[in-house]
Order: sequence, then C-alpha cells, then structure tokens
Amino acid sequence: MRFFRAILLCAALAFSVRAADLTGTWKAVFDPDPGLKTVSEMTFHLVADGYRLTGTAHMSGFPGDGPVTDGHIDGDHFTFTVITQNRWRAEGVGGSRSGHPKLTFTGTVHDGEMQIHLVYGSIMLYGDAPIPREYTMRATRIE
Repeated sequence: MRFFRAILLCAALAFSVRAADLTGTWKAVFDPDPGLKTVSEMTFHLVADGYRLTGTAHMSGFPGDGPVTDGHIDGDHFTFTVITQNRWRAEGVGGSRSGHPKLTFTGTVHDGEMQIHLVYGSIMLYGDAPIPREYTMRATRIE
C-alpha cells in the first residue's frame, strides 16, 4: 500500500511541475525606465510547445524585430534569445566596430505577468565588443 501511495505522489508531483503556458502576445516595459532613446517597450508573440518556446519579438525603433530562438520553459522559468538583423556601428578612440544586437531574456511568469532580466549584448562583425548591458522588465499578456 505504501508503494502505491508513493507512486501516486510521484505522479502528482510530475504533473504539477509542467511548463508555464506563455503562448500569446506580451507587452514588456522596462522596470525602472532606463531612459533609452532607441526602445521604450517590446512586444513578444510567443508560442509554447511543451518546454520549447518560439515566436517573434518587436522592438519599436532600434534594434527592430527578430525571431525568438533557443527558447526553453522550465516550470515558471523561461529563457530565450533574439538576434535582430539591424546592424549597429560605432567610431571611437578604440577604432571602429560593428555588430548585430543579441538580446538574452530570462525570467519567471506568475499570474499573467512576466518578470524579465534582459542582457543586451552583440554578435560582432568587427572590432571589440561593447560591455553587455543588463535591464529588468515586466510584461503582461495583451492577447
């Protein structure tokens, strides 16, 4: 009898640790607002398929739109990457450099709200990579 109860308990726990449903359209804002001139909010169109996360990200202005790649869901935790095709260039004391924005999102979802940690880095074409910047965001489902 104890063995049967243990199996039922394990089965109940296995089903309770399922992937959060992130499918839908989410509007994300910086928290707090860092005063960026290039982007003030982001919209994610996400599709959750089990523990896999895909979709698109729209960022008004620069850095632009990009596909959601490397998306994973683990319970209420998620992670995904967006690399846009928009290219940036900079000239400075260290010379010229250029790259594509690479945004890495990690976070949690609870009660229809995401808490997001964003690392804004670059895929370099040439020159030395700038230091990645980190931000916090929160998002709510709008569709």
